[in-house]
Amino acid sequence: MVQDHVRRLAVTVAALAAATGAGTYAFASTAVHASSSTVYYGCVQESRSHLITDVHLKPVSCPAGTFGAHWGQVGPQGPAGPQGATGPQGATGPQGPAGPSDLSVTAVTSVSSRDDSGNHGNWATDAFSRTVTVTRHGAAPASHCGAGATDCWFYTASLADSGTFATDVSANSPNAGTAISGTVSGSMAGGSKVEFYASSGSPSAAGVPAVVSGDSPSTTDWVEQFFPGGTQFSAPSLLNWSWTYNAPATCEQWVDAYNNGDGTGAGAGDITGVNHC
Repeated sequence: MVQDHVRRLAVTVAALAAATGAGTYAFASTAVHASSSTVYYGCVQESRSHLITDVHLKPVSCPAGTFGAHWGQVGPQGPAGPQGATGPQGATGPQGPAGPSDLSVTAVTSVSSRDDSGNHGNWATDAFSRTVTVTRHGAAPASHCGAGATDCWFYTASLADSGTFATDVSANSPNAGTAISGTVSGSMAGGSKVEFYASSGSPSAAGVPAVVSGDSPSTTDWVEQFFPGGTQFSAPSLLNWSWTYNAPATCEQWVDAYNNGDGTGAGAGDITGVNHC
């Protein structure tokens, strides 16, 4: 609007007057419209009224008795004002729901009359205490638990055995397969890490028996006893497994492990009944 333009120019000229020490200024022509970055040019009479006779958007030649002047519509930025006071802290929002946490359960079973197989058939019978801890981690895609599963969880477990063995009559040694001389007995200890998926998120030690005799369930499937009937599983995997057998009477040792060819590699040893003391 023209009136608003006149007001902006008046402010600009007032700034010019302050900068030059001049007196009062007046306008003879204001019919100029431009952006805030425009530079204005005019002629100022030297008389007391200091009338600005014309306003242009480019330099002009001023007649006698006047002098040229120019100015910008936008003045320099003033100094920053003081920082305002900090507003009050907003109210604390409601706490979100807790995410699922790991859940661990442990069961101990006394196992007896369990056949121990070497690389040439069963070679000993074991009696030991088995401690298993099953840990539930995060939820997993239902497909990991098989067709028809609607829920699925990822689990890890630790399995640890500690007990004794006694060789079977007429058995062959677990590594080389030579006939075992006499009956050899000693200690056994070892275990494995286990990974698997299960469709139940509620493991419990209640379903694990305190006493077991014989070969069932298998060591691989042992963790399934922690879950209710109808639970779907991926095949549990034994990881980093290793069992060590020591026969003090003959100073023999056999190590059956994942990283020594199932007890056939160099340094695995053997239980033969031949005195090596």
